[in-house]
Amino acid sequence: MNRKIWACAVAAVVAVPALAEFTQERAGYAPGVTDPVDSVLARRVAMAAANRWNDQTHDILDGAIDLGLDKARQNLDAISTVLLTLPEMFPEGSYVYSEEMAESDPAAVTLATTAVWENWDDFYSRALAAADVAYRAGRAAGHEEVLALTEELEGMCISCHDAYRRPQVTLDPEMLGLGPTD
Repeated sequence: MNRKIWACAVAAVVAVPALAEFTQERAGYAPGVTDPVDSVLARRVAMAAANRWNDQTHDILDGAIDLGLDKARQNLDAISTVLLTLPEMFPEGSYVYSEEMAESDPAAVTLATTAVWENWDDFYSRALAAADVAYRAGRAAGHEEVLALTEELEGMCISCHDAYRRPQVTLDPEMLGLGPTD
């Protein structure tokens, strides 16, 4: 046998067991099947990004940073996209929560309550309505219109969080010994 055939044979002997081990570790995964913890992570990352874009948009509109109205519009377009796809990040069976998990691995548990799935049509319609407001804000003509629609969007977000998100713990800097805040 020539060297190429031997090299291929050796590679196959080494690769097949490694592939088999990898496949066993990923048992249960298939195209179109997402682990519930991965769904939780995806929506938490998406919402964190939307929150960051919202904060930056407010800073732009309030004049705290000078990035221009076009950057605010780009942020609102990105928020619209997140909101448009958000319901797809809540597949049935992706409610992952227990007090023990929340203490041991807080990033792996959902912030959503079971109300999301119990009131799916309302949750879904809220996400799409908020996506529409963000989309329109991203195309608004002037500063005042962008600001008004951004504030409307923020109210929609707060309302949805009140209905469907677990209350979050807010850390008090003074309680942590970091001194008073103004």
